[in-house]
Amino acid sequence: MACTSVLRPWASWQRPPIQSIRTCQTTDVAPRCPATPHCARALATFTLIMGPWMQRRCQSQTHMETGRTSATRVCATKISTAFIVAGDLAISLIIPSLEVVVLKSTCVYTPLWLIFGSVGTTGIFAEVKHGAVLAICWLISAAYARAYDKEALDGQDVPELLWRLFLAGFLNAWLIFFSVSFMGLLEPFSEGDTLRLGIPADVWGPAGFNVDVKVFRQVVDVNVDIVAEALLLNSWHIFCAGADVGEIWRLLRRRFVP
Repeated sequence: MACTSVLRPWASWQRPPIQSIRTCQTTDVAPRCPATPHCARALATFTLIMGPWMQRRCQSQTHMETGRTSATRVCATKISTAFIVAGDLAISLIIPSLEVVVLKSTCVYTPLWLIFGSVGTTGIFAEVKHGAVLAICWLISAAYARAYDKEALDGQDVPELLWRLFLAGFLNAWLIFFSVSFMGLLEPFSEGDTLRLGIPADVWGPAGFNVDVKVFRQVVDVNVDIVAEALLLNSWHIFCAGADVGEIWRLLRRRFVP
């Protein structure tokens, strides 16, 4: 507007217009609420009273979180590599028994290795034999992926831990596949051979037993073993490393969620 002023309802407490010397134009300044000084004083009083308490609370929470993280990592560093290897061995030996409890006891599925292993004459339980195979596969994979090194167990570098576990799991899956396929060559391929071993025909259902059934069930067994070992052994290594589960979840979300 040009060198004029316009009356407004709030003109009584509006700042006077500022006149430009060169252009002879005025610029209106935004109106200022009369309650602004009171709000500022109230906020300053609140900060003065509550500031020290809020600061102490923030420091205590930070100290507690740091203490928990430090305690977790101290516990992780105290766990020896031999103890972690023993845990891997024990978990691998227990996995077949868990599969039997979850699958066979609930009448969902009976693993092929359990059927053939139950008629052996070695005197060793089928779960123990299959668990020994899984343990050997995992120990070789973890050693090759250097999952027992300090960098993978101190909990400081979570991406490095996840990468080594992924590499170990990938190699472990292939070793399980090849070992199960090789052991399958020593097992019967026809229903007549299974009958001679003492396995009743009703075990295979109305479709009977043939090469296709054997291959399909071996594929199912391999996938069940891979998933079970990935869940249990990776969780065991993450626990021993003292890694932050929340940080792992955020890393996985950034990697796989667009």
